[in-house]
Amino acid sequence: MPDVRLTYCQQMDTHEPISSVREAILFSAVLYQPQNVPLAGKEAYVEKCFLMCGLEKYAGATIVGTLGVEQRKRLTISQRSPSFSRSWMSRPPDWTLRALVLP
Repeated sequence: MPDVRLTYCQQMDTHEPISSVREAILFSAVLYQPQNVPLAGKEAYVEKCFLMCGLEKYAGATIVGTLGVEQRKRLTISQRSPSFSRSWMSRPPDWTLRALVLP
C-alpha cells in the first residue's frame, strides 16, 4: 500500500476592515494585472468579478461588520481572480470558479 500523507491548512480570510468590497477588489486588480492594462480596464474587470461572485449588492459595503462568512469567502476569491491568466477567466462558463464559489 502506498504511503499516503494528508495535510490540513486552515484558510484565514484577512481583509482590511475599513475598505469597501469595491476598493479591495480594485486594489488586487491594480496589484496583479500588468501595468499596460489601463485603470478603466481594471475597473471593468472589478465589475466582472462582482457578477462572477455574486457580490453586486455588497460593492459599497465595508468588509468587517457587514459581510458574512460566505461573502468574505467570495471576496477572497474575487481578490485572487485578477491574478489568474486571461485564458482561465475567459472560458464560458467558468465552472472552476463557480464550483469554488457557488453552493
